[in-house]
Amino acid sequence: MVEKVLTIFQQSGLADYRIEKELGLTNGTIKNWKNGRNKVSTDAIIKISKYFNVSADYLLGTEPTDEE
Repeated sequence: MVEKVLTIFQQSGLADYRIEKELGLTNGTIKNWKNGRNKVSTDAIIKISKYFNVSADYLLGTEPTDEE
């Protein structure tokens, strides 16, 4: 899940501090996710999905595929 979140951030071209500010996250949150110190919270998943217009299922890796 963290990989998908970080990929979206990277593709956005926005700096981590700006994403944190836009999403109302504390400073260093993204760095902690990158380093594996913290997991992405449910609240953060909701904020990220709304901000970047992707489904929470996509971020969680539970989105159905065509093969199912």
